[in-house]
Amino acid sequence: YVLSFQVFLSVSVGLNFYNAMTVNTEAAPATSVSNLSPHHSTSSIITTCVTCHRTKAARTHHCWLCNVCIVKRDHHCFFMGTCIGQQNQKYFIVYCFYQFIAGLYYVVLSALYLFKRFGFRFTFVKFVSLPFIIIYQTILNPGSTDMYFSVCVGLMYGTLVAMLVGVCFFVWQMFLVVEGLTSFEARHTGEPAVDNENMTVAENIYDVFPGGVLKYFINPFTRPSKSLTMKQSADGTKSYSTKGKGKSSNKIR
Repeated sequence: YVLSFQVFLSVSVGLNFYNAMTVNTEAAPATSVSNLSPHHSTSSIITTCVTCHRTKAARTHHCWLCNVCIVKRDHHCFFMGTCIGQQNQKYFIVYCFYQFIAGLYYVVLSALYLFKRFGFRFTFVKFVSLPFIIIYQTILNPGSTDMYFSVCVGLMYGTLVAMLVGVCFFVWQMFLVVEGLTSFEARHTGEPAVDNENMTVAENIYDVFPGGVLKYFINPFTRPSKSLTMKQSADGTKSYSTKGKGKSSNKIR
């Protein structure tokens, strides 16, 4: 079970990182808004980008680093070297979640290993002060600290920092998903570029996770769909469908 858990964590972190980094987030010319996002279903706002002079739908913004327009641009991730937007936000969120879980798992194992190998027992004071003590001794009294012990502690605290960054991004992104916002919109206006007052929390979630949230958190091999479309029938039922290698549809009232 332990080995299976470790393999699952490794595959989930690796594949979601790969998907988030390699999915094409560039927006096609906005001749139609029906395949962009449920938020576009009641709006046909089409403008021209002042930078690349291409037509773009609402909630599409230009990234000066990628030099393209991104649908539902959230932010530019320097770690992944790409923009996070409509097509890869779900993979970024899942990656942050499993980065946190994997980091927590490694930190706990590291603490147990340090106790077993060196007899070092962590207390709150030692946990907070240990990296500073090692840096202080390394600079002022080289050789006074076991190098292998210092490397293990350095890896442990480096992983701890990555773990905290991951959980912060995950919480922030999930908050934005529930509110139907992006980081770009939250910073500039505090509300989406189109009217989404009629969008429920479930619809906001399906906008980012077409096919259901668990599909992406449980199956790391889920590949991107080409588009997400929404049709509203006369009785008010909204039908979502994804098109790509696999097809799925979900209905929400």
